[in-house]
This record gives sequence, structure tokens and C-alpha cells, in this order.
Amino acid sequence: MLRKQTTYLSKELKHVKNGLYWCIPAFYAPTLLNTGKIHY
Repeated sequence: MLRKQTTYLSKELKHVKNGLYWCIPAFYAPTLLNTGKIHY
């Protein structure tokens, strides 16, 4: 049972990491574009 829970947790962690990996660029892209507009 404990082993099953551990694999479940690692899967969840992987999913969360993937979500963060995709969310961070989406979150920062607009700010980067805005600073670029002000810059040029």
C-alpha cells in the first residue's frame, strides 16, 4: 500500500512540475512583451 502511494505521489509531482513548466512561460511572456514594447 505504501509503495502504491509513493508511485501515486511521484506521478502527481511530475504532473505538477509539467503544469508549472507550461504556466511559467505563459505567465511571463506578456510581461516580457510589455517591457519590450516600452523598451523600443
